[in-house]
Amino acid sequence: MRKIIFCFFALFSLFFAYGEISFYCPDKIIPGDPFKIVVYQAESGEDISGGLYTLAGKRLTEAASFPLRLNRNIEVDIILLGVPCFLSSDEYLLRIFWKENNSSCCIERKIKLSKRSFVSEDIKLDRANTVILTKPDPRKAEERREFNKILGVFDVKAVFCDECFVFPVKNFVETSFYGDRRVFLYDDGKSSRSIHYGLDMASDTGTPVRAPADGRVVYAKERIVTGNSVIIEHLPGVFSIYFHMDSLKVKKGDMVSRGRLIGTVGSTGLSTGSHLHWQINISGVPVEPKTLLKAPLIDKSRIMSRISSLSSGELTDWFCNAVDEVLHTSDDTKN
Repeated sequence: MRKIIFCFFALFSLFFAYGEISFYCPDKIIPGDPFKIVVYQAESGEDISGGLYTLAGKRLTEAASFPLRLNRNIEVDIILLGVPCFLSSDEYLLRIFWKENNSSCCIERKIKLSKRSFVSEDIKLDRANTVILTKPDPRKAEERREFNKILGVFDVKAVFCDECFVFPVKNFVETSFYGDRRVFLYDDGKSSRSIHYGLDMASDTGTPVRAPADGRVVYAKERIVTGNSVIIEHLPGVFSIYFHMDSLKVKKGDMVSRGRLIGTVGSTGLSTGSHLHWQINISGVPVEPKTLLKAPLIDKSRIMSRISSLSSGELTDWFCNAVDEVLHTSDDTKN
């Protein structure tokens, strides 16, 4: 069976067709962007996955696929990925893997990563915040392990959201941005560097924090560094994260709809003022939250439109004349 693969990079599309291999893709992607790969007419159970790699073959991010039924007759497989914000402007490889006749197959395509500028900021910490960030504590280590374990879960049945996200707080001031390059200035004169992987939304203590989209609460409790924290699972490998809240209004296992109250803005944990830290992780990669306000990660009508256009031959002009080789690989290709 011929395999049809679309890759959506924000507003652009990449097309593959196997048998004869043709494809259309943008010249560039942007650090922090989410993107999806839609696989159509692939036989079930083929272990489809995809990832972003360096030209030397080092894996940067990868995810398995999950099935999505568009209507009674059509089912596709979806791969959701994010472009890490720490990558430098260069060429990278997009690789797609699947099983065919007991063989491991791979197709790869060079993708150009555009340059993106990020804000640099120095943050002065008082004694209390310096201690929170620097003092070794077994509890902090255990909280980090638990947090990372939750964010590493990939549940193919966790398809809860097919709409755009909304901001979780109204009437806020954005005080820190996604991808900020930070220097923490400790009260003892020392410092450390980090990347800020979300948005900081300053608002009064007690301001409602609401779910930006439908999902399932998979974490809701207090942590040393991030204070009162919540994680919501929206899609397989897709989580929204909330830090420093004054109070929690949900518990683990709760199903939430967009607009449901999940907590209130506060200044708990490592914080220099009342605000909400809002973060989105896709397959382990923090992405720019604002991109999810513009278009849904899964747009069934757009996918159906692409499939209809393909069936009618309207996508012919999008194809590149180049034909790439389908590689029959060992599992080492994924490393």
